[in-house]
Amino acid sequence: MKTRVSLIALLILASYRLAPVTVRATDFEARYSEEWPGTAANLPTAPKECWLTGNDCYPEPRNFIEGQWHQTTTDEMTFDYSKHWHMGAAFPYMTSGVIRIDLRLLPFHRAGEVFENVRDVKLENCGGYCPRLLPAPYKSTVPGLFKVPITDNHPAPFYVPIYIDSRNAPYDGPDTIKISSSVSFRDAEGLVRGANLSMVVEVYLRNGKPCRVTPCPAPKPNGGRISLNGWINATTHLDGLPAPSPFGYLNIVAYDVRRFDTAPMDRPIDLRLPSRAGHLATLLATKNPDLHTHPPNYGNVMYDQALSFTKVKWPQQDAAVLLQQPVQVPGDRLVFRHADYTPAVDSGITSAGATLIAVTLGKGPF
Repeated sequence: MKTRVSLIALLILASYRLAPVTVRATDFEARYSEEWPGTAANLPTAPKECWLTGNDCYPEPRNFIEGQWHQTTTDEMTFDYSKHWHMGAAFPYMTSGVIRIDLRLLPFHRAGEVFENVRDVKLENCGGYCPRLLPAPYKSTVPGLFKVPITDNHPAPFYVPIYIDSRNAPYDGPDTIKISSSVSFRDAEGLVRGANLSMVVEVYLRNGKPCRVTPCPAPKPNGGRISLNGWINATTHLDGLPAPSPFGYLNIVAYDVRRFDTAPMDRPIDLRLPSRAGHLATLLATKNPDLHTHPPNYGNVMYDQALSFTKVKWPQQDAAVLLQQPVQVPGDRLVFRHADYTPAVDSGITSAGATLIAVTLGKGPF
């Protein structure tokens, strides 16, 4: 089935811009770099053909990584009929120069809500020194602000082109790309809330610069850290009392998830799962599920149970899970869902929430 694309990028565009910098290109950069568009008006209006796999149409090997927020619409202890907010892209690991990200944002069962924004776009070790370009369809001076109504429970995905110029990064070696987004809705009390995702994906820069430390850390065979925060924002009840976030931040921090088929299988998948203290939290880990069928097809389940906590220090509780690497071929997808079934009683929200990371195995080597 071909993916339809909502050409949000045809709207008014604006950019984060810094003064250009001249950097001597390395052989690596010449191989692994996009062309800088120059201005936001030159951003693409459609994604690359391989944007949902990362295979063969980007300068460097990539794999598709997606973060999701799930929120139930019933009081049942299940996510079989939950509403979703997806944010994903084909991310590189070894990279350099200008990095193009074709971001897909996809709501399910969210008709009547609003796609608010894409924000926090950055190479984290570069701060404001690495220019970024992304659309600004709602207000030309606010890149990433969309405020687009969602009119269908199964709409076409929103497409957001993002460019990050890594040539100003002071160091080569490990870095991370961070992207956040949100969708707004009204809760049972009529309060406007935001369902938020913030994803961090490790990359390895090769721009001909020194590394931060000596000796320079070697690239990680499995592609480094992937993390996701999901939350619903706090607000104020109609009576003026605080309406806190019902779950706090539901986090997944994943190490040694194989991103490419040439990665070794000798290290276990290492998941760190902080959540709000005193809440019932669970983990589902599975291969090749389809969570959009009714009821869902949960695939080849690797782990599905309540979490035991290694540390509890208010307001956070920590859990850790090690999983054996499953046998995979390119295109296989590993899914990790961290759920909270006991929202704060004073939040005004009674349904459960969950963050979910889906990692599709790409073609190596990176």
